[in-house]
Amino acid sequence: MGDSLTVNLNSLVADLDADGLNLCHRFSVDYLADSMPNLSLPAKSCELLLIGNYGNALWQAMPAACLSRPHPVDSFTTDCVTRALEKQVAKDSWSLLFPHTPDDINLSLQQLGALAGWHHPSPLGIGINKNLGLWFAYRAVVVLNVQLNESPPVRRPWSEESPCIACEYTPCVTACPASALTSDKSPDLTACVNHRITSESSCASTCLARVACPVAPQWQYQSEQLAYFYERSLPSLKQWVASG
Repeated sequence: MGDSLTVNLNSLVADLDADGLNLCHRFSVDYLADSMPNLSLPAKSCELLLIGNYGNALWQAMPAACLSRPHPVDSFTTDCVTRALEKQVAKDSWSLLFPHTPDDINLSLQQLGALAGWHHPSPLGIGINKNLGLWFAYRAVVVLNVQLNESPPVRRPWSEESPCIACEYTPCVTACPASALTSDKSPDLTACVNHRITSESSCASTCLARVACPVAPQWQYQSEQLAYFYERSLPSLKQWVASG
């Protein structure tokens, strides 16, 4: 374990990338204080890392045994981030703010993603990026009280605007069997959920609207990955409808 006053960001990113966590953006806390004034961070914080993944790399890197854990991706992510950081920096010099966000931290992943240039609105209500499409996710947020040394620059999927702006045919809207989407409004979540929980629903193990998006299809999740997570959410959705 290192005890230096700086962390080599590119070395850290290489370790994360090897585990399928192939997105990383660095923020200085001073910048966030101006851009997200409601964000509360631990005392002495000076750097924040937003960590994510795109495509299938994380799914392929995650051992099959992880799938039996209550929160497999969160658990695997936590293990990977902890292992990568402990190679370079003392344990009391960093903390994980996501997953498992402390109650006293007001954290908006979507706002951080927008500041990083990753996240733009889409008709599906999830973030879209012209380079990654709908096939990325936020996995971890780390705050450090040591400086990061970045040279050369870390790879970032910067996107100035949503690709939905130039999308003429909105195939996601057309493909939605629940008619839950429009191009200019938030999705009708009730219509979406009611369709997903019906017997033999066409969206029980996938999202037809998401799959229909033509942006960055090369990063689309594998069918097994889609099925695992969509089917995993069904019991919670059924319980939510039943309690309503």
